[in-house]
Amino acid sequence: MSSRRLSRSQNVIPKHYDVHLTTDLDSGQFCGSVKIELIVKQHNQTSIKLDASHLLIELSSISLIIISSSIQIDCTVEVNELNETLEIRLTNEQTFSFDVPYRLIINSFSGHVTTQNHIGFYRSTVDILSYNDNNSNEISIVKKHYGITQMSPTHCRRVFPCFDEPSLRATFDLTLDIPRHMQALSNMPQLYAQDNLLTSDTKRIRFQQTPSMPTFLLCFVIGEFDMIQAEPVERLKKDSGLSPIELTAYTLPGRKHEATFALNCAHKALHYYADLFQIDYPMSKLDLVAVPDLFYPAMEDWALILFKVRLFDDQS
Repeated sequence: MSSRRLSRSQNVIPKHYDVHLTTDLDSGQFCGSVKIELIVKQHNQTSIKLDASHLLIELSSISLIIISSSIQIDCTVEVNELNETLEIRLTNEQTFSFDVPYRLIINSFSGHVTTQNHIGFYRSTVDILSYNDNNSNEISIVKKHYGITQMSPTHCRRVFPCFDEPSLRATFDLTLDIPRHMQALSNMPQLYAQDNLLTSDTKRIRFQQTPSMPTFLLCFVIGEFDMIQAEPVERLKKDSGLSPIELTAYTLPGRKHEATFALNCAHKALHYYADLFQIDYPMSKLDLVAVPDLFYPAMEDWALILFKVRLFDDQS
């Protein structure tokens, strides 16, 4: 984040994001679109500012509509790369209506999957041992790419234009187009996964809508993983109406047996803290994911916890 980025008063409140990203880890590129539902909490306001950094935004793809009437509002757009802002300014002396829902649509933007630092959307490459299908004794080393996000504290703006302020909360719908042989994980369980009809080698994954949360808690990872599941964790209150918690650990290929200890600890911890605080874990699942590169020892995004690949092996 630029040290000269200006603080903004919170006159604009985002309510919901619908994010669609297409990723290519081989080329290190991604592109996407975002629809943001928002309200303005100040009278006579003529512009709004979003956060955007290291993104190429097609300004002609931006539109603003009043949700209730579907009327499109004339506006101009200005990008300030130094302050990492995208300003939408109304024309013809128009002002935003107070407390009225608007939808801001940005239909086309693109960016680079960084390899230089572990912020925003970055790529990690790891060597994996692979056995020849025709000869189990023949081993080769294959390079595999992993796409990982680090949104905290204010790096979501590197992935899509947003109101990247930790105090602002909204719900998120996330859709990812990824290579067909890869998996994608996010804060919420998958809503559906289907082959992309436009290309033969990609698939589309849409996740369930998140609870209201800040941008820095949004997370997704893309790559090839092995997985191991624990027994579902029962809820503290049997009559809560919530289903048991799905607890899963994901590892690099060929290493899922190394996650048993961490998975058992997580299972006990969920029981322990629910009983200690008398509060049920609010999400439907918890994924523990070992990733090749991480700036922090771990990153505790909601329902998707990322760890460095470190091993406690109870067999040694």
